[in-house]
Parts: sequence; structure tokens; C-alpha cells
Amino acid sequence: MKEESEFDFNNLFKKKDNLVFLIGAGCSVDSPSCLPAGRKMIETMVRYTCPETEISKILKIEELRFEALVEIIRYRLDNELKVIEYYAQCNKPNMQHFFLADMIRKGHFVMTTNFDLLIEHALLQISVPKKEIIPVITKEDFIKYTDPNKLLKKKKKTLYKIHGSTVNLITGEDTKESLVATIQAFGSNKTGMNIFEIEPFKRSLFNNITDKRSLIVLGYSGSDDFDIVPTLKVLKNLKNIIWLNFVKNDEGIARVYELNPIRGQNFNNFDRIDRILLEIKQMKYIEHVYRIDVNTSRMIKELMDFTPEISPDRCNLNPTDWFLENIKTPDKKMKLGIAHSIYFDLNMYDDAMRILKEFIQEAEASNDSLALARGYSRIGRIYRDRGNIQEAFAWFMKAVPIARPLGNVLLKIRIFYNLGLILKRRGNFEEAMKLYNEALDDAVKYDKREAKATLINGIAAIYAEQRNYSESSKLYNEALTINEELGNLKGMSVILNNIGMIYYDQHNFPKALEYYEKSIQISKELSDLSNESLVLNNMGAAYQGQMNLQGALDKYNEALQINDRLQDDLGRANCLNNIGTINYHLMRLPDSLKNFEDALNTLNSIGMENSPRAKLLKENIVQVKNYLKQ
Repeated sequence: MKEESEFDFNNLFKKKDNLVFLIGAGCSVDSPSCLPAGRKMIETMVRYTCPETEISKILKIEELRFEALVEIIRYRLDNELKVIEYYAQCNKPNMQHFFLADMIRKGHFVMTTNFDLLIEHALLQISVPKKEIIPVITKEDFIKYTDPNKLLKKKKKTLYKIHGSTVNLITGEDTKESLVATIQAFGSNKTGMNIFEIEPFKRSLFNNITDKRSLIVLGYSGSDDFDIVPTLKVLKNLKNIIWLNFVKNDEGIARVYELNPIRGQNFNNFDRIDRILLEIKQMKYIEHVYRIDVNTSRMIKELMDFTPEISPDRCNLNPTDWFLENIKTPDKKMKLGIAHSIYFDLNMYDDAMRILKEFIQEAEASNDSLALARGYSRIGRIYRDRGNIQEAFAWFMKAVPIARPLGNVLLKIRIFYNLGLILKRRGNFEEAMKLYNEALDDAVKYDKREAKATLINGIAAIYAEQRNYSESSKLYNEALTINEELGNLKGMSVILNNIGMIYYDQHNFPKALEYYEKSIQISKELSDLSNESLVLNNMGAAYQGQMNLQGALDKYNEALQINDRLQDDLGRANCLNNIGTINYHLMRLPDSLKNFEDALNTLNSIGMENSPRAKLLKENIVQVKNYLKQ
């Protein structure tokens, strides 16, 4: 990283270069807007919805994401998303909103993850005609207005709201239904997934809006912007990225740094923003990556070539007061359920189990059968995720007689599906099939199509285990059709890979590769790197089955590169083991030994030194060393 004294900062927003802005919550903090940034709002939500005894611990969790917390609260307490409606109450844009409105007016593009309506208010207040303004909010909007360049030629001023909002201020359309879908999608996915994986229909927009443009990132701290960071890493058609890093006291000077990673460099020594930018630059898709340390409020005020009429009155609506007036106060059981969900979703299983025991006591005391069934099921999930299949099975079985008569279809389906997975793992295919079929009857009866596809996929996997490939293939294709109708690309990719595995098991390697290729094309479309790595490994195995060892080696190396990018140590160890095996067959014994040793060291670094996989690697290392001695 070096300071770039020749960077033409003053002309950045005035020259004819095409710019696209990505706007975060920090832009709405300045007066008169005064909206709380993400972390501040998280604190307010936690204090309102979690048990007093857990607040301090939960607030120390750095990985807690805003969207994930909103989804937990929506699901359990706030179905109408009053939490998000809070942001729409403010109608007083600050200087940054007027600057962005002016950028839109001048032909630049603006995307935002914010839920407020302040850029729209600013556009109207600088006299942009309503008929020219197009806020892109819903799925239908994103599909219809996927090419902003075409809209620009029609003199339309577009604002792309990546996470949506409760209302379209320009048309008056209620967009809450679309917002709920988006919050569910973002909130139920974990850190590391990009927007295209979560909502594939946004991929075309990102390709078009960033094509040959410089991206200005404004209003993000880098500390809790989990959803945009993976997306930035897979954008391939940008010219430059310029991250405006807010510095309160910049002494009136903007300091510009260009980031260029050094081969083999350890990024862990850098702060969060530099780490993000170095990882992006390492992808080699983007010409220049800059970080500018500046007081953005001061900078924007100096850049403005007109003086907007900014309201002298502040938006002083306290979020806690809003919650008290608009969201019912959760009781103890509800607060315990929310705290448990936070811990569980973040894999903090000890805390999740501790809270669950108290939750179950409350459910028993209040004769709440639904809560009790959910509590038992969640304990089963924890034991299953920890590998204690016997305990998991016992807890799921405790939930069955309670869940069956309740009429909560999705809860019953989840319990039966989890039990089926355990029974299949034990080789008890007949009982697993009974549970899957009972759950499937409910999914069909109540038109739960996504659950139907999942259950059919589970039944197909049992037939595959029993080598009944014709029935398995038939069911996989049925599940594939449902996912196609639902537009569930990720589900399609998974099933196409499963079909490929059927052909692999039958040693029909060309046909297996055909389906793997279809699966991987969808993964690339979604920028789903994890699934791409998985399928590449399967492709490598198919090439290996054809004795095309070089082809197998190429695929394993492609998968390894992805795992290195994802910092997926377990996946990396698996790839290195596969590569070591190929090198062994090619009699490249020193290379093979190094591959196996690197794989073992990787497993040791993540505490898996005593795992079956580590044991196999140790045996491989001994065998190669013995050959080298001969």
C-alpha cells in the first residue's frame, strides 16, 4: 500500500469518467437526517428484544449482521417489519443525499443498501421531475430495469435500492412484500455469500451498472458490511474501486492510497478495509484499487457546485420510542427465542443450548406445545451439527408426537426431514422413506413447493444409496423441474450435481461430466464459489475415473484456487489430498509428499489433527516416504 500523491482527487467527480456509487448507512448519519448507522440500530434492537442477561454478550458478537437480526425479529415478533418502517419516517436529506441526487442528475449511477427514502427526497427537492425518477426496489423492478444505460439514454434518473424499502416514494406503491422476501433471503444466509447467490435476479444489473465504470464506495465502515464485500470480490468488469474511508479529523486533507498485494502476503496484519481491498485487488479483475481517508462530509460540501436548501430541523425520532409505539413488547419466552436464534445462527452452540433449556422450561410452564416442539427440534439440530447423531435422533423423536397434531406444516416437515437424514446415515432407508413420504404428503397438500423439492431430493438420495438409479434419476428430475419453476438456481445447481453423481456411480463418466458442467455453469452465474469448488472436485474424480490424470489434476487445482480465495481450510485440505493422490499415480513422489504434508498441516491448523481424514493423510505420507527410500 502506498500513498498516491498524484491522484487527481479534486477532478474525480467532475471529469467525464462514468461513476457508479455504492452507498451505505454512514451517509444518513449527518444532520438533519440523523439516522442511526447499522451497529447503533443493532444495539437498539438487541436491547428491546433480548433477555437482560444476554444483552451484553450478544452486543460483543462482531459477526452479528443487521439483516440477520432483522429477519430473526421479523419471524418471531415483527411480521410487518415495523423495524424497517422506522427509516421511512425521516424526510430531511443531508448534504450527502443532495450530492448523490446531483450525481444521478448528471448521469452517474447510484446503488444503496439503505432502507431510507432520503435520496429520493433529495431528487425531488432539487427539482428533478417525478416522471424522470425510477427507484428500482422490487424483483419485478430489477428484472425490468436491468440495464441502466438504456434508461440513461431515455433521460431517466434511476436509484437502485439493493435491499429494498417499504414504499416506492415516487409511485406510492407499497413494496413491503418485496422487502420481506429480501430480508428473508439476506437474513437467512450466512457471512461470505454474495448478493448473486442470495438473489440471482440482481446479477444482470450488477454486470450492466458496473461495466467499465469506477465504483465509489461511500458510507461503509467495512466492519459489518458482510453482504456487499463478497459481491465486490466477484465483480469482474469494473475499471477501478475507490473506497472513501471516513476520518473525522482529516485536517482538511484527503489522503489517497493505492493497494497492491505482494505475492504470499499475509493480509491478517491489515485492518478490515485494507484487507477487503487487498483481497479484491488480488482477484486481478480491477485495474486500480484505492482507499481515500477523508472526512466525507467536508469533502462533499466542498465538491458541491450548488447550495441545496437543507432543513434546519433534525429528524429526532428515537428508534426505541418507535419500537415501543409500533412493536409489541416481547415476553420472556419470546426474548429467549430471539436470543437462542442469534446464538444458533452464529454456531454459538453452548450458549444456544443454555438458552434453549430455559426456553423449554417457559414453554412447559405455559403449556405452549408449539414452542416445546420447536425447542426439542432445535436441540436436535445442535446435537446433529455437533456430530452427536444418537442424541440428535432422541430429541427429534421427542418433538414428533408434539408436532404431528399441531398443524404447523413447515415445523413438521423440518423435523421429519432431519430425522430422515439421520436414518439414511444409519442405513435405515425404510424408516427414512416413511418419514419423507409423510412430510411430502403435507408439502403437496399445503402447496409448500420448495419443501416438496427438498423432500423429493432426499428420497432420490435414498434410492441412489440403494443403487436404484432409475428411480433416483426420475425423482431428481422432478425436484429439478420444481426448482426451475420456482427460479431457484441454487437448488437447480445442487440437483444437477446430484444427477451427475448418479452417473459417476455407474461409471458413466462422460454423462456425469455433462451434468457437472451444467451445475458449474449455474454456480458461475451465481458466483457461488463454494458449490463451484465442490463440483470441480467431482469433475476431477470423473476425469480420474477415465484415467485422464492431467484433466483431473487441472480440476483439482482449479478447486484449490477457489478454496484459497474463500480461505476454506477444510476444502483446501481435501483438494491437496486429491492432488497428492494424482501426483502419486503419476510417480511425482516429491510433489505428492508435499501435497499430503500441506493437507495435514492445514487440518492441524483447524484442530482436525485427530480426524479420520488426518489419519488417512498420515498413512499416505508414510507410504510415499517408504517409496522414496527405495
